[in-house]
This record gives sequence, C-alpha cells and structure tokens, in this order.
Amino acid sequence: MINVTLQDVFVAHKRILGKVQQTPLVYSDKMSELRGADVWMKMESLQRTGSFKLRGATNRLLALTPAERARGVITASSGNFALGLGTAAKLAHINAIVVVPVSTPQTKLESIRRTGVQLVQEGANYDAAYAHAKEVALKTGRTYVSSYEDPWVVAGQGTLALEAFMDEPHFDLILVPTGGGGLLSGVSMVAKSLNPGIKVIGLQTEASEPWLHSFRQRKVVQVDYGETLADGLLGEVGAANLDMVLRYVDDFLVVKESEVAEAMHWMVKYQHQIVEGSAAVGVAALLHHLPDIGGLKVLTIVTGSNVDSKRIAPILHAYE
Repeated sequence: MINVTLQDVFVAHKRILGKVQQTPLVYSDKMSELRGADVWMKMESLQRTGSFKLRGATNRLLALTPAERARGVITASSGNFALGLGTAAKLAHINAIVVVPVSTPQTKLESIRRTGVQLVQEGANYDAAYAHAKEVALKTGRTYVSSYEDPWVVAGQGTLALEAFMDEPHFDLILVPTGGGGLLSGVSMVAKSLNPGIKVIGLQTEASEPWLHSFRQRKVVQVDYGETLADGLLGEVGAANLDMVLRYVDDFLVVKESEVAEAMHWMVKYQHQIVEGSAAVGVAALLHHLPDIGGLKVLTIVTGSNVDSKRIAPILHAYE
C-alpha cells in the first residue's frame, strides 16, 4: 500500500526543480470549440525524454540515501521509464541497470543505451525481465525502482498536476491515462487535495482495461490483453496503488483502439504535436465520449511523444 500526501508532492517539486522541464499547459481552441468546454492539455510530451516518467524517476533517485546511491539502482522496463531512469541516473551520477526482455526492439535498445545505463537483456517477456531484476537487486543490494509502485515515484508524477494547478487553479475534470497507476495515484491525490469537488477519470483502452474491472470490484482483477497503440498503458494494476486510486478517483473510461488512432491524427492536425497512443487516450475520450462536459474546464494529460515513425506514419496516411 502506498500513501503519498500533498506535502510529499511539494517536496518532490522542490527536489526535481531545474532537473525536469516545467511543461506547458496549452489551451486547445479547436477541442474547446468542438466540445463547448474549456479544454487544456498538460504537454508532458514535451518533457525531457519525451515522457512524464522522468519526474518520478528523478525524485526517486534524488531521495536515495548515500549508501543506496553507492550501491546503485535497477529496474525492469523497455519503455519510457527506462529512458527516465537512465537520464535521472546520469544527472545524479548513480550507477543504474535496466533489464529488458530479449524481444525489445532495437530502436528502444539504442535509446536506452544512450542514457548511459548498463543494459541487460533477459527473458522472453516483461515478467521474466522483472524477475531477473528483482533477483539481481536482492543479490547486489541495489535498490529496485518500480515505475509505479513506489511512493517517491508517485510523488514525482504528481508534480505535473501541481504545475498545472499553479498555472490554472481551477479545473472541473481531469483525464488521466492509466497504466500501472503511478501517474493516476499522484495526479488524483493532488487534484482532490486542492479541490475536493473536482472529478478525476482514469483512461485505458479496450486492449488493456484491468483498472476498469479492478476499480469496480475494489480488488486487483486479471484480464486478457490485446494488441494496442497505447503500449505504455499495457499491463497489470499496481496493487500498491489501488488504495489511493479507490480513495481519489471517480471513475474509469475505456476508449477503442480506432479512437486512439484518430486521436493521434487529430493531435498532429490540430495541435501540431506527434504523440504516442498512450498520450492520445484523453483526446480520444473527448472526441467520442464524455457527453456532459459543456461549460466545464477540462484538463487532459498528454503523457508522451515517444512513438516510432513506422507506427504513426500509417495512421497519418489513413486519415488524409
């Protein structure tokens, strides 16, 4: 169980200040006109490393004790958290190992290597890579850093909500892309602490919707996963995050894969931004769901921009 407070997020904000980007909060004229609401976008896609995950990784590493720093850290990830942890480790001069499955695409491997981490390929899938990383942590004394089941990581992710509220103090609704639950835990806690009347909705896709079922049954529920454009949201519910989510989140919404593709194209056409599928789910929800938001002030978090050109090119071509 993770319990993060607003004070923890303020501490994290001070700790990572100057080490991560204060990303812009952008008013979307087109979406606001389309929905009859004031729609704002927190552009974490413009974050250093192209993802919000740098925030949590940086806060976690800077909170290590001197002894922990000396022993180093390890994580299992082949995506944005690997990039975030690698960049944070380089900035903090901490030795880091990232364990990835052997099936990880070469483009991702090259991006992770450029951060300077020690890259280990182990196992056929994420679960096998994770098991190996935990074993190495146990044997070597390295700190295992989870991308979502860690209070310092959750507090770090919550800083983006703090920034958004400092720019615009009032929102009626926040839309949060949700994978393991670290971002949702931090953002929802900050939002409800500052404005108990705000509504917070977590977003997943039809290919990966464990949070929808876990939230409604109030326990971790296993589901089958399919192919998805939003691979950053693919995976199980963070059991340690469940209590915070149940406490602060109002509901979950699931969007279709076709809606994610349309939203990625929409962001290029109207916001002139290339974003990954995970970051586009809020736009998908605004385009196809949420019928009763007229007159409301809405914030959607655009979480990242790390999408392969081979993936987005067919989407852009399909909507021409």
